[in-house]
Amino acid sequence: MESKLDKRSQAALAQLSTLLKNDETVQHYQAIEQQVKRSSVLKQLQQELEQAQKSIVNDEHYHKPKAAAHAKQQADQLKATLDAHPLTIAYRDALFDANATLEMVTGELQHQVDQLIEK
Repeated sequence: MESKLDKRSQAALAQLSTLLKNDETVQHYQAIEQQVKRSSVLKQLQQELEQAQKSIVNDEHYHKPKAAAHAKQQADQLKATLDAHPLTIAYRDALFDANATLEMVTGELQHQVDQLIEK
């Protein structure tokens, strides 16, 4: 897709993008994200959770309320384990911080654009 920005604006956007990529908060998020992606423990928990969720749907479809309840209990327990995992907590915290940084930058850009428009 071709950019509708002029060369100067494209250069400024590229510079801003580089600054954001080099931001400590963004880099921390990216490092945690890679750890999450490589974690065999989290992958296993996620697969087990997905299987339990499929069992709930299947058991409900075939009118097996006891089996569905058991699968729901198992899914709830797996989700709680996944949510309480230190890497999951670190990921959510890093994501929150990175989002806050990006929202701050976006808000400042919007404010400056609004000021230019008002002039």
